[in-house]
Amino acid sequence: MRFIRKEIEVMKNIFVYALFLVLAVSISAQEAVKYPLLEHFTNTRCPICGARNPDFHESRANYGSDVLHISYHPSAPYPNCVLHQHNPEGNSSRFDYYRPPGTPTVYLDGKIQSGSNMLRPSDVDAALQSRSFFEISVNQTLNNGKLSAEIEIITRGEVPAGSSYRLYVAAVEEELEYNAPNGESTHYNVFRAFLSDREGETFSPPANGNTTVWTGEVDIHPEWVQEEMYILAFIENLSDEVIENAGNSLQTTTSVENVDASESISLFPNPTSDRIQVSGINVQQWKLFSIMGTIRAEGGPLENQSILLGGQPAGPYILRLQSIQGDWSTFKVVKTE
Repeated sequence: MRFIRKEIEVMKNIFVYALFLVLAVSISAQEAVKYPLLEHFTNTRCPICGARNPDFHESRANYGSDVLHISYHPSAPYPNCVLHQHNPEGNSSRFDYYRPPGTPTVYLDGKIQSGSNMLRPSDVDAALQSRSFFEISVNQTLNNGKLSAEIEIITRGEVPAGSSYRLYVAAVEEELEYNAPNGESTHYNVFRAFLSDREGETFSPPANGNTTVWTGEVDIHPEWVQEEMYILAFIENLSDEVIENAGNSLQTTTSVENVDASESISLFPNPTSDRIQVSGINVQQWKLFSIMGTIRAEGGPLENQSILLGGQPAGPYILRLQSIQGDWSTFKVVKTE
């Protein structure tokens, strides 16, 4: 696990692609787009958690991938919570740091939330309107039983002098199916392990426009569903305990030159109940993602220019196509019954 400093100039404008939406965002050379982070403390044996979490998740879903989320399972109030027992030290570290009144409790960018659904829309809206001095790009690989991460941090603007920062990197399971004693059956964005030190990695921000890179890895536990695993990274300002920015490997950052073919490509029928035909591109490889960014299917060059969706549940998906020139194009497709 280490930082590598790259003294390179980065492009002033990039396109940020959340995998559930094709969206081009112009990034200011002064500050980066902010992705607010919800740190959620809960417990599978806590009946109050079982009663309040559904409303929280419903409210959270309104923001899609613009607001990131991680759920920790501390020992309070029941240390025999199975998700806590999976990694007691890791699940307890952020709980011990914040010292919340109990579970369930939610912190938005380091500040405690209140209300019946543990989420104040005005606070979330304000966080979405803010900007960060740090742009975070997260890449992950699964290989030989290890989950590896490469975190690129680009400084966007003049960072205030005298501040201290730490980087946290975690392995997260997007959806975990478990019939818990508190009545919950689906558990979202479940913390599994830290790749960084559980108290964070201290780092010095590079100069404006430059990049620092952190790498690390963790062994994949047999209980983890590999297809649901992703990497979450966030930066905390130790001066005021505010989360400066966050990012995860469900987001893909691509330069302008790599996206230029979408207008000439056709997908039909869309929606479809079975196969979708592709025209206007010689496909080298393709990937199908859930609306939350989990890969559901992938393949190489197409036979008969078609992709089979018949085995997928009904709903929206993200389809990414790579041409033989190496360019990627991204589309929203809908699978019907």
